[in-house]
Amino acid sequence: MKFGKIASIEGVDFSIPLAHKDNRALARPAKLRLRVGAPAWSHPSFAKIYPKGIKKSEYLAIYARMYGAVELNSSFYQIPKLEVVKNWKKQVPEFFRFCPKVPRIFSQQSDLGLGNKQARNQFFDVLKEFERHLGTCFLQLPPTFSPRSMDPLLHWLDHWPKDASIALEFRHKSWFEDATFSSMADELQERKVSLVITDAGGVREVCHHRLTSCQLLLRFSGNGLDITDFDRLNKWISYLAYWQELGIHDVYLFIHQTEESQSYTLA
Repeated sequence: MKFGKIASIEGVDFSIPLAHKDNRALARPAKLRLRVGAPAWSHPSFAKIYPKGIKKSEYLAIYARMYGAVELNSSFYQIPKLEVVKNWKKQVPEFFRFCPKVPRIFSQQSDLGLGNKQARNQFFDVLKEFERHLGTCFLQLPPTFSPRSMDPLLHWLDHWPKDASIALEFRHKSWFEDATFSSMADELQERKVSLVITDAGGVREVCHHRLTSCQLLLRFSGNGLDITDFDRLNKWISYLAYWQELGIHDVYLFIHQTEESQSYTLA
């Protein structure tokens, strides 16, 4: 994950934020499911986690026995074909979930590609095809997407399928200014839309603790398995009981590292 990547961790304040003052119960406490995973299952550097002689076509089945979810970055570049999704589903156990990134043909447009109905319907059909294996999707907004685009964003969310959970990752710093952040988070909570928490060294403003939906997607960027990686993760894990009390029932924790193969080690 290039977002928030830093050359040195010296002087970085890696403290984890306390529970946000505006957090409120989102639902009655229920069983909480934590799924941990990485951003891919077939990256060349990941081959070391698989037995020797295993074909790439078998990677997903092995990955899905070790981890509970995958951050599906490939969907950002191209909408998966229905046949491909059907094949993926055959390889994973009941508990496993795919968390697709919204394609860039939507997320990188000023109007979020709302007018592209053909592509939108194609993507929504793919989400339906995942069936019970669909986790929380996430819309990664570019650094140029500022609060001035709040209305188009809310309009886009109004067209999102009601039966598919989604989380938003903001990158423009002004989203995290107090008044703007509060207003934006309230709008998302009203729509039961999650706000991605991104814990990365170079962008500490996006490491918040505001909960807006019963699903939580935490993207964690480590620093080469430094001791601070483990300290930060332990702190996040310590909040599981608190999240459960607020009604959070699905937590997705995706691990990123500067050297991608280390993502699996930390996960």
